[in-house]
Amino acid sequence: MRHGKGHTGFTLVELLLAMGMIALIVSALFGTWRGTSQSWLRTLPQQSLQQQGYALLERIASQIRCCPGSPQESSDANDDIHTVFVSHPETGDPLLQLVTARSLLFGQSPTYGYVQATYKIEPHTGRLLYQEQDWPDVFESTEQDWHILSEQIQEIQLHFVTGEKILNRWDADEVSGLPDAVHILLKLQSARGDSWEEELIVRPVCQGGAQ
Repeated sequence: MRHGKGHTGFTLVELLLAMGMIALIVSALFGTWRGTSQSWLRTLPQQSLQQQGYALLERIASQIRCCPGSPQESSDANDDIHTVFVSHPETGDPLLQLVTARSLLFGQSPTYGYVQATYKIEPHTGRLLYQEQDWPDVFESTEQDWHILSEQIQEIQLHFVTGEKILNRWDADEVSGLPDAVHILLKLQSARGDSWEEELIVRPVCQGGAQ
């Protein structure tokens, strides 16, 4: 700053230096903000995939938990309800079929307190499809009866624990009843290549009717 003859002010050089320093500070702040924003945007698809995965796992688990475990828990209209628990993971059809007190379709109340839920993997697309019907009023299904639960399935495995054995498939008519626990491995992959996987062990422990 120059002083003389009653006039004060900044020289052109000082102004240019001040503007240069301000520009450097703004540039640094913008770079930090941009890097943080890009990092956050990159994590969004992964977070979305994770949320979808956990939600799907919990849906399947909630229905397994609410399988009636003995004939005494069922009504007179469906004395054999406990025998419906079938899984053929090697073919994916059905990936899982069970009678449960837990309905996944909003607004639908099971007539007899239970629904028959069926999951299958659609060939060639890998989509996970779901169908739900009142038990025991089941009917032959059509394509319109299936709902898409996920289009991002990379792999889904089910293993069934009974005593000290771990089985790759289950049929309640063959092994008499429900498994002690079900081990679920779920892998999802997005269109852009993000992947997510998680495992869960579920026990069919629900007591009573519809929840």
